[in-house]
Amino acid sequence: YLDSHPYHVFFEQGRAFTPRQHIAYVCRSNTGEVKECCYEDAPNNTVPSHGISRIIGEWSGAYDTLPTAMVPYLMKGISTFGQAPFINRTLSRERKDFLRHFVEAQMVAYEARDAGVSSGWLFWNFKMEGGAFAEWDFLRGVKEGWMPPIPEPHVASEDLYGSCYEIYNRTNDDYSLVVDEFPDPRTLDWTQWQGWDANDDFVMSDPNIPNAPYYGPPRPWYIRMLFPMMLAGLFVFVLRRWQTRKHRESVGYTELKV
Repeated sequence: YLDSHPYHVFFEQGRAFTPRQHIAYVCRSNTGEVKECCYEDAPNNTVPSHGISRIIGEWSGAYDTLPTAMVPYLMKGISTFGQAPFINRTLSRERKDFLRHFVEAQMVAYEARDAGVSSGWLFWNFKMEGGAFAEWDFLRGVKEGWMPPIPEPHVASEDLYGSCYEIYNRTNDDYSLVVDEFPDPRTLDWTQWQGWDANDDFVMSDPNIPNAPYYGPPRPWYIRMLFPMMLAGLFVFVLRRWQTRKHRESVGYTELKV
């Protein structure tokens, strides 16, 4: 098997997506990646390989919380207060509705029924402790209704939930009700953590994209301090000149003009 792990949370620009952008990215990028392999007649890619196939060995419902940032925050909370933050976190109705669509779209994409190159998928994880990573909790998803029951082996998810684009069209795109990024990806350097670009026209055409453009990676501290240091140097220079002049006047020194 060719094992793939498509996650949106390790993709800084992706964590800032609107709800529909997440679905669009599944429909275009994730679906395309699944269908890139594996075939007997490459590059025509019409006959699925008999020797190797794609398997999605890890994926989840997580989309807006970076685990590598959340874990230190949880550990600090435990050491300070004796309890992990978000231990009893609940999900809003709007968030659960989006999760259902996000999960359905991924199930359809990762099965790639029309291409016949996928051997299936494994949701990661089976169960999580506490509420900080609720979107990784398969059992919780089933209980709360945002994780659909696993279809029978002979039934495609697309037959149950429609195509990925149909799921996109019925997704609520209210950013403020669905997306709660941690940390805010616009404050980070995207190039430092799997920061590839989402340059697909369909993904980037959502009219509800928040008007908060990314201005690039933060500048090094010595660059950020350059202007304040120059300003401080100028101030010191002017101040010393003024003090020298006042001192000369106080001792009766007169500057000769030539």
